[in-house]
Amino acid sequence: MLSASDPSELLKLFSPRVIQRNVAALIKTILEMPEVGRFGITSIQAKLLPRNILSLWLTWVREQTHSSHWTADDILGRSPLGSTHELNFAILGLTCRDVSLIDTIDILPVIFQYRREVSSLSHFKPALSFSMNLRVCLLEKVVEYLKIKRDLSGNQTDSSRNVLALLNPGEIMGIGGN
Repeated sequence: MLSASDPSELLKLFSPRVIQRNVAALIKTILEMPEVGRFGITSIQAKLLPRNILSLWLTWVREQTHSSHWTADDILGRSPLGSTHELNFAILGLTCRDVSLIDTIDILPVIFQYRREVSSLSHFKPALSFSMNLRVCLLEKVVEYLKIKRDLSGNQTDSSRNVLALLNPGEIMGIGGN
């Protein structure tokens, strides 16, 4: 299925219930597939699965591991949990529910990687975009991050107006600013 030019077309043939019941087998199959080609076409095809499939991937892992939160290392595949389940393949399946489970202090690396994946994979799938709903959820999490940063720096000035001034150039670039 992943070797097809567009796996999402094949997945449209199945009802969402069938996919949900078989998500464990789907993930296991993907993780057992050998990488093909110099640029890892298997990984690319996995990352280009429809968002609902990638979201089911994240949900399944969370349910199997009884995780009540995510860290950036989990989502980016750098922790034992993340690397075992290759969560970095499923980052484009992030939902607002997943964002709410990410530790606030870890949100910037997740946003950076999400933006990077959308940018790099848009060469293979031009219609790929950053959903507006997810943008709002991530923005709310960034505001939480800035409030924590403000409180830790001891800067108790006017609540949210000056909170953006706390961003350093690296953080601005990470969330997509210039």
